[in-house]
Amino acid sequence: MDNCFACHSLRTPLTDGITPNSAFLDQFSPSFLSQPMYHVDGQIKEEVYVYGSFLQSKMFHAGVNCIDCHNQHTMKIKVQGNGLCLQCHNAEVYQQPAHLNHPEDSAGGQCINCHMPEKTYMGVDARRDHSFRIPRPELTQAYQAPNTCNTCHQDKSASWAKNQITKLYGNNNPLSKTEADLIKLQHQFMLPLDQHLAIINDKNINEIYRASAIALLPNSAQELSDVQIKNWVNSSEPLIRLATAQVGFLLPIAERSKSYLSLLTDEFKAVRVQAANHLLQLGLNHSTQLEQAFDELISSHQVSMWRGEGGLNMSMVQLNLQQLDPAIQSLQHSINVDPYFPAAYINLADIYRRSQAPEKESATYQKGIAANPKSGILHYSFGLHQIRNGEKQASLNSFKQAIKFEL
Repeated sequence: MDNCFACHSLRTPLTDGITPNSAFLDQFSPSFLSQPMYHVDGQIKEEVYVYGSFLQSKMFHAGVNCIDCHNQHTMKIKVQGNGLCLQCHNAEVYQQPAHLNHPEDSAGGQCINCHMPEKTYMGVDARRDHSFRIPRPELTQAYQAPNTCNTCHQDKSASWAKNQITKLYGNNNPLSKTEADLIKLQHQFMLPLDQHLAIINDKNINEIYRASAIALLPNSAQELSDVQIKNWVNSSEPLIRLATAQVGFLLPIAERSKSYLSLLTDEFKAVRVQAANHLLQLGLNHSTQLEQAFDELISSHQVSMWRGEGGLNMSMVQLNLQQLDPAIQSLQHSINVDPYFPAAYINLADIYRRSQAPEKESATYQKGIAANPKSGILHYSFGLHQIRNGEKQASLNSFKQAIKFEL
């Protein structure tokens, strides 16, 4: 499926182009589950494509792959109607009135309409959620997550839908405490650390759930220790290692010098480059492994230099290495290729602030606001600059603009 995921995923490229039949994690670094891209329960919301939803499914973990349902050349589904699902699922159980509770030839009698809700993107592109989940109206009540019952029965409440499901099916698929805590985490972005760690360490839930919880650790923890991450670093599940590599900044430098170092020699490039990013403070002469992973890190950023984010990411590496002038050049490049990317202006202005060059800082903000007049964060940042320089009245105007454009 790595060939499919190369396109059908929300991801950051690590290489220039795609090499067929090569590992997905050697070519891309995928995004995990988080708001606002996903609903709190993991349903698709924004344009996240298929990877993140399919990895949540029981189908994926049972060994089902893309071409079990899709023609490998046309990508069209192999069988129309419920016959596609009945390739694996017993018709004597699932293609029955007691399970369907709708006429077989109706929209409600189609498996995909209950278990693969559809959303249209860009007004023309209808995509189905590939997590194959059961409707949970109780999550609509608690968190406003959509449910497929009320997608059709729009004149009914989520409470009605919940009662109907309980009446028809009982409560034979309850969420585990860990799954419920994960939804709570996705809703409020943080949990007490012990509760947060319990999600990550629960091997009864799937890999992408646990990895997504690791990625959210900066909201619940100010610092991690080698003891806490050692099992994640040595996990057989690559997304666990990737997420751990991404949160390396939570480890004090002394702690990064322990088991975290092994991520530099991980089998997948996505893990190696993330680990290298958080080990630069050790110095590039620390080890051959760090030098090699650093070269891969730089190469991955160069691939994305045609986008504003590429120059921004490159500048952050250069700042970690105390390379001030190259960092300025990378941010100026970012602004040139994408003048509508506020973060590049803000980071460049911050370098000028720390370099005690207030005129350049001011000019950078003004250039950014000229290109992005409705950017609340640019107006707000410029207002802070004006306060630092004693321009109190001017700063009030900037803050008013920031509020107007919903900072």
